[in-house]
Amino acid sequence: MILPALATTVMMFFVLVLLQLAERAIVPRSSSSTQHLQIESPSVSGQFIATIYDICTRNKISIEKLHLHAEKEGEALELICRIPSEGTLTKVIGEMRTLPAVIAIHTNLDSTNVESSTSDVSTK
Repeated sequence: MILPALATTVMMFFVLVLLQLAERAIVPRSSSSTQHLQIESPSVSGQFIATIYDICTRNKISIEKLHLHAEKEGEALELICRIPSEGTLTKVIGEMRTLPAVIAIHTNLDSTNVESSTSDVSTK
């Protein structure tokens, strides 16, 4: 009576391990992460927001939330977005820095505050 129960238990563990391995092989893991970007600009227009949105869309970044508020030196556009990889984030920040209306871009990477300021970088 104990032997069939033991055999059934061993077979179930075997099946569960195989199912877990099969799931990892079949279902790709999503490596995207949620990031918070803050883009400072002297003034934010509809065209500026459209340009930021185009940059994100071109790099397969989905914007989940957009918030605009006043700052000391202009306005800040805050984005909560889903970014596929850190490489993509780096590329997008580089593209955004080339925009003439961008003063600074702020984001957090692995709980370390990273700031990118364009005030001291020539974009032309």
